[in-house]
Amino acid sequence: MSIDFQVKAGAFEHIKLKKLNRALGASGVLGLFELWAYTAQHAPDGKLPDSDQDIETAANWDGAQGALARALRDIRLIDETNGEFAVHGWQEHNQFLATGNGKRDRPVIDFRLSASFASHPKIKKLLAQLGPEGVVGWLRLLATTCADYPDGTLRGFYIEDIASAGNWQGNGLLFVRTLCDLHLLDPDPRSQLLSELCVDDDVYIPDDDVPLHPFAIHNWIKQQPYRAGFSERSARSKRANEAKRQKAASAAALAAFASSAPSPASTYEQGSTPPLP
Repeated sequence: MSIDFQVKAGAFEHIKLKKLNRALGASGVLGLFELWAYTAQHAPDGKLPDSDQDIETAANWDGAQGALARALRDIRLIDETNGEFAVHGWQEHNQFLATGNGKRDRPVIDFRLSASFASHPKIKKLLAQLGPEGVVGWLRLLATTCADYPDGTLRGFYIEDIASAGNWQGNGLLFVRTLCDLHLLDPDPRSQLLSELCVDDDVYIPDDDVPLHPFAIHNWIKQQPYRAGFSERSARSKRANEAKRQKAASAAALAAFASSAPSPASTYEQGSTPPLP
């Protein structure tokens, strides 16, 4: 069975991740995600190895020794109690793993990430081609999609919009083309080839009479079934509520009309005969 863990859609806007990114850059953020993945697979209760070296090994950290573990403790992304280490907030955010009951907390807007994501061939290639910034950019794009585009379709996005969502600082076309080449991002089949989208370096500006077709996160519906169905369920719920509202309004209007309309007998003087229809 595939193991995955939950990440809040707003994780990258949290002050702790911003501090980690400032301290160690994309490599530090990726190390945190890999540590979460390790925890989901090997320590679902959230408890971590008891040494900095083991923690950084679990996170596949290849930077300065001790830098990642120290930063995670200082920022309180790792809790230390009586010499034991644990992922901060793990029981709260991934209770379904910690308790082993398999039930997820549905009200929180989050996305699911496979515990083996870093070892996937696509992510390995992305890391080799664009470095940690590319992988973290892809993770940021997932978070944006989860928060604002739950069906996985990035409507109205230009290439630079996708790059901005991923906080990609380099050439936007390179970032988007790499994601598409690795089938992490799907261009709409009606769109032009990416090689033809390069206008003014890395900006796609369609003609006024040509609609902008959307990009979509590859396999989003399969990987994020709850979020993917959220928009449709919301639409169905709104339609059902609107139908109930209209039905209730019609019933109230009919009742009001019936109560205010004079009866046939009161329309004519007593003893007179109402006209035939």
